Amino acid sequence: MSRIVQLWHRILHWLIRWIYFDRVRLIHPERLPDLECGPILFVSLHRNGGTDGLVLRGVFPKITFLISRQLRRGFLARMFFCGIEAIRDRDHVEGEGSRRDANRVALEACHLHLTEGGQLAIFPEGTSSLGPRHLPFKSGAARILHRFLEEHPGRPITVVPLGFHYERAWAFRSRLEILVGAPVRTDLSPAISSRQRLNELKARLHDALEGVAAEFPSQEAQQRGEALAYAATLGTKTTYTRALRRFADHVPSRLGAAWDAIDEEARKEKLWRHQGVPLFPLKRIHLLPYLLYFLLVAPFVALATLLNLPVLLPAYGSARRKADDRNVIALIRIMAGFSLAPFWIGLVAIAAALLGTPSLFLAYLAVSALGFLGTYRFRKLAVIIRNGLCAPHFGVGVRRFHRLLLDQISHEHYPRNASREPVVSS
Repeated sequence: MSRIVQLWHRILHWLIRWIYFDRVRLIHPERLPDLECGPILFVSLHRNGGTDGLVLRGVFPKITFLISRQLRRGFLARMFFCGIEAIRDRDHVEGEGSRRDANRVALEACHLHLTEGGQLAIFPEGTSSLGPRHLPFKSGAARILHRFLEEHPGRPITVVPLGFHYERAWAFRSRLEILVGAPVRTDLSPAISSRQRLNELKARLHDALEGVAAEFPSQEAQQRGEALAYAATLGTKTTYTRALRRFADHVPSRLGAAWDAIDEEARKEKLWRHQGVPLFPLKRIHLLPYLLYFLLVAPFVALATLLNLPVLLPAYGSARRKADDRNVIALIRIMAGFSLAPFWIGLVAIAAALLGTPSLFLAYLAVSALGFLGTYRFRKLAVIIRNGLCAPHFGVGVRRFHRLLLDQISHEHYPRNASREPVVSS
């Protein structure tokens, strides 16, 4: 790959991370090795289609992916994706021999990349799902690691598991936390056979990936866990990932019953929600400062939306027409939006130049940036204000529930020096 293409993808993926997501945060970044030293194999859970790879490369710009050839079909797809191409079982090919040959070449390229000290990322599930549990893991990552260890005995390689945890994976300006797991052990007993060593590596990778996952027994349990996890972050230093994994393991019966009651009443009252949670101000008197904050943010969000409708409307329309599941909505929006954005921005720049007012173009860029940056807060404030004005009586029960939530979770999720007064709207 040429340096120009590499530079293009680095810039594009960084822009996607910055524009489409409100926040991308690494959890336990101290577990990462020195990214400039030695080969690194990243094995990651796959949640949100090709978006996972775009975001991950925005975080680790030197990563090379083992990706599906289908993601690079056509000129537009190649503008967004780069990597070592493999053919999945579900991908259409003319013959099984063609699949085997292509994948043999791909595995050889992966091995060479690691041998040269590169960073390689693999999604062992092969495809993505936003469902309650991860999909079955393929053996490709274990085979690549096994071959490296067999052919380079004693040479260190770091294997890092990653887990993606989105608040709302399909939503524009959502938040994402990437959980960095503990490095996977690569030491193997010389007394066991090559097949046994491969099986041991498969088991270790499986355990490592499950160690960064949030596994729920059902979709209903997942929806409840996601809502509780988001509520647990309000007014505390709890991370969404830690709370989500906590409630995937167990929801105390008293807390679960309290949430089910709140959820049912919120439906009857037709309350607005943010990330699945009906938000209220801490006290009714706090409505005024929230309203003033909202009035400060809202004009920028509204102007940014209006000024960029020629980009936003086609992007949202494409997702509505083409998405067959939630895990591809973000990718379709990103590809459509970022394909149209350069043309629209160029037209705005040309119009400003023809009018002799380049300051208008700078104002357009500034308003767009401020509006996009404020979108997450805008939605949150809108929910708080609407519920606080239209159903103030319901806020008492929600605040009582939030107090119960903070009392139920462990001190890991509840700072010891934090006030016991629930901050539902923070």
